[in-house]
Amino acid sequence: MKAQKSSIAHQKNFFENYIREKNWQLYKVYEDIESGMSVKKRTGLTQLIKDSEQGAFDILLTKSISRFARNTLEGLKYIRELKKKGIRFITIEDAFDSSEYDEFMFTLLLSMAQKESEKTSQRIKFGKKQRAKRGLYNGSHPPYGYKKEGEDILMPAGDITTEVVKIIFRLYTGGAGFYKIAEYLNEQGYATPSMVAKKSNSNDVWHQSTIRNILTNEVYIGNMVQNKSKTKDLLNGIRDINLEDEYIRIDNTHQAIIDIKTFSLAQQILKERSIKKSSGSKHLFTDILYCGECGGRMHYKKKRSSYLCGRLNKFGKKYCTGAYINEGFLRDEIEGKLTETIYEKINLYKFNKKLEKEAKK
Repeated sequence: MKAQKSSIAHQKNFFENYIREKNWQLYKVYEDIESGMSVKKRTGLTQLIKDSEQGAFDILLTKSISRFARNTLEGLKYIRELKKKGIRFITIEDAFDSSEYDEFMFTLLLSMAQKESEKTSQRIKFGKKQRAKRGLYNGSHPPYGYKKEGEDILMPAGDITTEVVKIIFRLYTGGAGFYKIAEYLNEQGYATPSMVAKKSNSNDVWHQSTIRNILTNEVYIGNMVQNKSKTKDLLNGIRDINLEDEYIRIDNTHQAIIDIKTFSLAQQILKERSIKKSSGSKHLFTDILYCGECGGRMHYKKKRSSYLCGRLNKFGKKYCTGAYINEGFLRDEIEGKLTETIYEKINLYKFNKKLEKEAKK
């Protein structure tokens, strides 16, 4: 990550000089560090799009197409939005200028950029896999209760976060459930994992899911379990899923916070409660919907046939004003979007095939 930050610093310096030579005025520098292929992780891009909607700037400069968009569909979507707003798009390495070239040329560049991004992503995954096999920690932020020694060695933080981990295991093995533990931690005002990591969208409320994640993480008994990944590819508009669920487990890589006996007891209780809970009903979008107001998980309410903000449902209006959505309406919206995406993928595949044929002539 240090090398990437250094590269970004050089890029900033280049663009500042470039803008000065053009007698333009710099509005803002948008950056994404270790964002990978996921659009969700690209907070810089997200903010850029929001600012463009407000008309904050009229020219967008980037090093290359691949720095702006990770795949063809994503790139076409954003370039069309920028064009509608009258924003000029310029890339240095590709020598692309939206005021001079049409969408056809941009699509060609995007296709090549997508291939390069996929290769880079594979190289990064391979590197992380090799590090995991050596028992080195791959995460950007250490697990809650730990700190990093150097770049990749974990050790107990020795502060309140380490004590909170012990409190969670003590309460759970003592009979308390996820909700009661979360309620207690919120009342005590203990910082959440995302607050400690100083994430831009940090969550200041303890949730049941966070409690569960800590209770099931072997990192707390000194083991490193990494490399569970899921790769989803789309081709010809058909979903082809290739799952690589290869856990890499290395025991005794660092100092434990929780003893094995306590951890094993917690897993036994989890299993027993899970079996009991599985006998109940579960709705289609349970565990995958989040409140647009506060980011909390949505809970299904039978009387309304809708999903309600879980934070509001559990903790009251003090934590969220609330949001809800009807299950039937949501199902119809998703079906419509999926159909639209499939046809879009099919048309793009046909278009790329046509380009390949013309290139061979």
